[in-house]
Amino acid sequence: MNNTQLYGLLLLSLPVLSHAHGNKVNTPDTGIGLELEIEQHLMAGVPDKRYLLLTPVMDAAEAPDNGISSADVKFSATSAIDNNWLAHAAISNHSHGGDSELEVDQGFIQGHFNVSGTERPITVKLGRFYSSAAFYNQSGFNELIAPSAPLVYQAFMGGELRDDGIQLQFPISEDTRVALEVFSGENTLAGQRDNDQFSLTQVVYLDHGINLEKSGHLDLKIALLNSDQNYQSGDGHSHSNSDLSYQLKGDLQQLMLSAAWNWQQWTIQTEVFKRWQDARITTSDQLLQLDDNSYGGYGLIRYQLNKEWALAGRYDQITTDGTSSGHQSLISALALPIDKTPANLLFSASWTPASNQVWTLNAGYYDDQWQNKDRGWYGGLSYQLRFSAETL
Repeated sequence: MNNTQLYGLLLLSLPVLSHAHGNKVNTPDTGIGLELEIEQHLMAGVPDKRYLLLTPVMDAAEAPDNGISSADVKFSATSAIDNNWLAHAAISNHSHGGDSELEVDQGFIQGHFNVSGTERPITVKLGRFYSSAAFYNQSGFNELIAPSAPLVYQAFMGGELRDDGIQLQFPISEDTRVALEVFSGENTLAGQRDNDQFSLTQVVYLDHGINLEKSGHLDLKIALLNSDQNYQSGDGHSHSNSDLSYQLKGDLQQLMLSAAWNWQQWTIQTEVFKRWQDARITTSDQLLQLDDNSYGGYGLIRYQLNKEWALAGRYDQITTDGTSSGHQSLISALALPIDKTPANLLFSASWTPASNQVWTLNAGYYDDQWQNKDRGWYGGLSYQLRFSAETL
């Protein structure tokens, strides 16, 4: 047996998903499964100024960058501990606004166990992972590479919800399950831990699948999220356009509804979010009360032309509905209230010449998404490569 056979076998696998990298892992029967993922975008027509999110206040949305972006790279390893448990770890280099950041993307153990008196095993996940509360956050868009996350995820999830915590899934039937997730609070919604104290983020969701027989399959999900917020501007979590130093403390609740219908070559998917937030913003000498009742969603239609080609269209829109009261100078400094209805229409043509690569041509139209009611066309080319190996 030569060194190649002994230390690894190169395998081709399906392309990974964009931005919301999700919780899907390929577990080898023996040894350790290794994966290298590379994603890059070449964009033109993107405005320099970006839409400012209501929460965290003055945080810039993750709009794509003009020109050739730095490649996003992720390296992961997965191993089966025994028949019921696996371990997964991943590090990634993510580029944003010309800056690159190396971070621990995921690191968790996952398994299932039986409880006396129950027919189906309970699944548990412990560590750092992506929330499964909504479809895009869990698994992205199948074999579609978008230059940025849907607007509703930018505004309501900070791009994607990932944190250190625990997830418990309780199967009710073969097609239905209830799950609970509890995160430590070091995430894009909570902001940071205040004085090393946990500011918990909790999620409970119901996931139900319906077999429509000749009419395909329908997946439904409803989730409720609650989060304490302890946000300090300039702490490394923000890409804020404001130099003002402030602290935000509050309570946030979100209702998230998801539906996906798959039939033959067609996929139709939609998600709608509604937020309720009560927060207080303070500086060294000023105070501001903020109430947010924003809502939004997206709709996606995808058609698989053949084995290699797919066409898709996605429409995003959110409505910011926030009120503020307090020191007028602080309201002016934060450019409140933010009263916008940003929208984005994106068309994509994807080519998958091999199982380990996907190329996507994107063309989009933005409306009131960035400042000064800008609108116009943007577009570009994206690619994603994935290579896998298994140690023996």
